[in-house]
Amino acid sequence: MPHPFRTELTLENRLYFNHGGQGLLPESTIEAITTAYREIQHRGPFSMEAEQWIAGHMTHTRKQLADALGCSPNTITFTESTSHSMNIPLWGLDWQAGDGLMVSDCEHPGAFLPAHAVAQRYDLEIQKFDLLGGQHPVLAVQQALKSNTKLILLSHVLWNTGQVLPIKEITEVCRKRGVLVLWDGAQSSGVIPAQFEEWGVDFYGSTCHKWWMGPAGIGYLYIRPETLEQIRPTYVGWRSASAYVEPIPWYQNGQRFEVATLPSELFFGLAQSLKLHQSFGSGEERYARILELAQQLWVGLRDIPGLETINAEAPTSGLVCWRAHALTSPQDLTHVVQVLEAQKVYVRTIPKPLCFRASIHYFNEPWEIEKLLEILKAIGSDYSTTMTHSCN
Repeated sequence: MPHPFRTELTLENRLYFNHGGQGLLPESTIEAITTAYREIQHRGPFSMEAEQWIAGHMTHTRKQLADALGCSPNTITFTESTSHSMNIPLWGLDWQAGDGLMVSDCEHPGAFLPAHAVAQRYDLEIQKFDLLGGQHPVLAVQQALKSNTKLILLSHVLWNTGQVLPIKEITEVCRKRGVLVLWDGAQSSGVIPAQFEEWGVDFYGSTCHKWWMGPAGIGYLYIRPETLEQIRPTYVGWRSASAYVEPIPWYQNGQRFEVATLPSELFFGLAQSLKLHQSFGSGEERYARILELAQQLWVGLRDIPGLETINAEAPTSGLVCWRAHALTSPQDLTHVVQVLEAQKVYVRTIPKPLCFRASIHYFNEPWEIEKLLEILKAIGSDYSTTMTHSCN
């Protein structure tokens, strides 16, 4: 029997495995957004009635998201994306020349690039360490930390391999050394049941348009209350303060990092997506199904000659990555993805390590996994000559 969530999606015979890039919008989410646009226009976009209606809904959505993340609504800053979320603490810390900013070799450009921009501006030491080499991540962090390290930037789930880092253990190691940790949750939020307060994380940012399947343009940043005063707002606006008098009463919570007009209509869509996820099981139940389906793909890939999974152990996230021995250039992989897309099969390429990536969500079906495996097996080991013919 098909998963009930699928009735909310316009799949049109597509095999969609790109939720880690952008999730599909449920039909009722699209309807919630369009209804909100119409309702706001009906009430008057800049009327007191509309503003009060929007403010009430924003409060509701902030609590919805906080409940899903295991934290207080006051700790949530609404942003536009994961990259936006990464920029807030990176630019807000009181950096001194010579401070150390540590990044792994597995960070997404959305976090890696702002880290380097901050380092250039404040004359910081960029400290790099290796996660692709297979060393245990806690040990790798312990050995890489230096006396001048002030903040380490890490992904909870590595976007290029799917590996899940032990977030609580790494956070504890860093806190003992007085080092803050900024977590990129783009590939974990909406997959791994979150307990921010239990994990003790300092900063954790993500988007809501991937695994949460909300509209693009909404993200969030979690800030642990004990670290709130360690970062200062870089950009401010009328949303940053509770009143417009001197001295400025900046919000004493995550709202102080919100600047001005937000795409309020989109938050109605996010609220609906969050509601749908909750209606189809707990976070633990959804995560268990993701792992079951991801493992099905991982096991199947390892049985196909010429293919090799990036991780030797079964998946612990929704990302499954593999390489084909016959493909040695990015152009080769791009060609394969284009041919698959022509057949309405959606995966993506990863530049480092050079590989393919499928993002498996809990409403995917076992038969979809089998179909993808069937296509890949039919291609065989000689991708360059058989790809086009075998997918027809």
